[in-house]
Amino acid sequence: MLAKVDKRVMKTKRAIYEALSEIMLTKNVMDISVTELCKIADIDRKTFYTHYGTINDVINEIFDVVVDKLADVLDTEIKNNESAVEVFAKFIVSVSAESKYTEKLLKSTNSMWLMMKFQETLSKFIQKNTSKVDYIKIKNPDMIAVVADYISSGIVITLCKWAVDKKDITVEEIAAVISRITINSIQIN
Repeated sequence: MLAKVDKRVMKTKRAIYEALSEIMLTKNVMDISVTELCKIADIDRKTFYTHYGTINDVINEIFDVVVDKLADVLDTEIKNNESAVEVFAKFIVSVSAESKYTEKLLKSTNSMWLMMKFQETLSKFIQKNTSKVDYIKIKNPDMIAVVADYISSGIVITLCKWAVDKKDITVEEIAAVISRITINSIQIN
């Protein structure tokens, strides 16, 4: 049985996420103090330390939440027997739409560090889930890691540029193109 999450905890964490993403638009993550974060989030330091040990713990949790939701999307689409292109398209749309915090973080002064973290997380996610889809023909774990790094790097850079530039291209259009390229590239032996 799933544990019920206290609404107060969710409200506190949401305030911390929002405050951190706002601060990171103008400050390097290494220059942010817990005191500053708590002031903007309108919480006490004791409350912060009840939930986290460091500011990096908050960032890690944001990425974990996004990745967990992406895993749910992928599992659902695979169970629904969606085509490979549809699965990847929905996956990419979910990456960009899932977290307003992720978008702000990727626009921040910390974007390079965050892009690397997001790419690493996405690569691990892809590697972990390759066995769930039949269109990935690669079976060698080392080669799967190479392909996952390549795919995740392209997805992250493309979504980051899109998040910053907001050109007249929808995320669905980006997802369709990326998914077709991705599917074609991973069907090698």
